[in-house]
Amino acid sequence: MIRVLDEQQSYELLTTTTIGRVGFVHEGRVQILPVNFAVSGHDLLLRTTPDGVLGALSSEPLEVAFEVDYHDPLGSTAWSVLMHGSIAAPCRRPCGLRS
Repeated sequence: MIRVLDEQQSYELLTTTTIGRVGFVHEGRVQILPVNFAVSGHDLLLRTTPDGVLGALSSEPLEVAFEVDYHDPLGSTAWSVLMHGSIAAPCRRPCGLRS
């Protein structure tokens, strides 16, 4: 059965894993990259490098999509969280995705 998760359920599920995918348009092409992340309240903190694609792009606000999936074949359960928001400017500590 497929059902829509509410916002609180989505954030709770996000705290159970640390790898997701961020999608954005760069030079007219859709890019989807794996990223390490952590949840802090309603912010997602993405780990980037200053010389990486996301670090270079986020000097200006950038609209992105973020997705995390989980599948348990033994328990026949799965979930997927898809969020949209903007990535913040680079900073010395991890920067966040605000929904």
